[in-house]
Amino acid sequence: PDAVAHHLRQAGDSRAVEWLAKAGERAIAAYSYVIASQRYEAALELTTEAHERGWILHRIGLLLRYFDPGRGVQYLTEARQAAEQTGDPVLRAFAIADAGLVSCLGGETLRGLPLLAEGVDLIDRLGPGDLESLRNARSKMIDPGALAALARATGGNETSWNPRRGMYALWLAMLGHLADARAVGEAAIAESAAVPVPDNPVLPSPLANAWKSLGLAYAYTGQADDADEAFSVAKDLHASEHHYSQIAAAAINQLRNVALPLRTTDVELRHRLIGVIEKSSAQSRGSLSADDWIDFGRVPVQCLEGAWSNVRAIGDRMMLHFSGLSYVALADACIVARSQGRDGNAWDMIRLVLPDESASKLGQLQLWAGVQLQQVAVELALDAANLPLASEWIGAHERWLDQSGATVYRPHHELLLARYERVAGRPERALAHAQRALELALDPAQPLVIIAARRMLGELLTASGRHAEAADHLQQALSLADSCAAPFERALTLVAQAELAIATDDDPAPLIAEAREICERLDARPTLDRINALIPS
Repeated sequence: PDAVAHHLRQAGDSRAVEWLAKAGERAIAAYSYVIASQRYEAALELTTEAHERGWILHRIGLLLRYFDPGRGVQYLTEARQAAEQTGDPVLRAFAIADAGLVSCLGGETLRGLPLLAEGVDLIDRLGPGDLESLRNARSKMIDPGALAALARATGGNETSWNPRRGMYALWLAMLGHLADARAVGEAAIAESAAVPVPDNPVLPSPLANAWKSLGLAYAYTGQADDADEAFSVAKDLHASEHHYSQIAAAAINQLRNVALPLRTTDVELRHRLIGVIEKSSAQSRGSLSADDWIDFGRVPVQCLEGAWSNVRAIGDRMMLHFSGLSYVALADACIVARSQGRDGNAWDMIRLVLPDESASKLGQLQLWAGVQLQQVAVELALDAANLPLASEWIGAHERWLDQSGATVYRPHHELLLARYERVAGRPERALAHAQRALELALDPAQPLVIIAARRMLGELLTASGRHAEAADHLQQALSLADSCAAPFERALTLVAQAELAIATDDDPAPLIAEAREICERLDARPTLDRINALIPS
């Protein structure tokens, strides 16, 4: 098709548009979205008919969604204007919905989600008469979702099916609107199942997006088995149409929201998911920055397993070229920055991603990233003994949990309250919050929070002279840190054990030596300072 299109263009033959479209479709099938967008842009230059131009603009805008979302939104805005000029309700509905999607991918979620909702509602309102108008357009210029809707409406099937409902459900879930996400996602799955099989126009990806929305909703409420099943269904659906970037996206969500927080001791699982992310991202290099997506998968595991120099390098790169979904890596880089004593760098990351700081609204970014940055902000404020600032961020954290219904973060919230009370000099209150954190973290089991809760209990009990209880909590924390392959968690627990050894007149030297070795390797300067303070001058 490329060769034919080239010669027709050289000859000034109007059939070049059709062959450029065929070349674009061929590039899409090969997952070369960059090349496909170039072919459609060439077709646009040769097209004068307004209706056809509108659908070409729409196609280009959607193709740009991964690697240049800002430009994609511009094309989709022009597509909407063309739809309004030509009176095409189908193009208008899809242009609005997809401008919302591409805005969300570009990080403009507060603008994008309402647009996506508006577009989904407009698609719901389309009737067979509206869709019939698509017959007059070149089929290769029209979005496959719109063509599937046309097939359903003109094939005598009155069952409603909206090819953007699953995507809307997914962004509702990612941004923390969990009850709505679950309702919309379940509706999308139900309506797709109701379409008769022989002429079933339901495309795999819209259905997969609905399953991913449920996977996130389940994960955020601690339902690990249900979440794993939902993400597995989504990956299989994406694989059926070779949509590699979305296989990677599903695996990233499964890794970050299920494997790491809820199945932390299954080290093999996290690395198996990284393998899926790396392979699928490499297969989708023509549509996005594969290296960034691979980093999005690797960075939380590197953060946990102690590859902090890599995390810092990724964070520095994302800060330098911040755009779109860069905050996905910065949320982990921020944890490392604080743990290495680079407090100014950590605050820079928080303020870049959450420019309104503690007043930031739910929905400005993916829920897990916002909550994680809020947690680091609380810790930074308490490191500086700034109780008023810590209180502001704790309030923001609680507000997001209340508004989202994400129960999985409740144990960590109790830990933040425990540390706040400890810094405020109220150890009994701190102890009560730490005990509550442990209770919540045990069901469903969240190993990393269990480690932190037991360690804090050990430290508080050491300070109050309850040494036997402290020793039990700290030993359990240490064993679990090893099961999670989490060296910094081990180092922090060793320091707490050394403090207990000093309190009971035991020898802390072996504990201090091992903790120092780990922290020197990680360049964890604040913990090294704490270790040095244990050694008599």
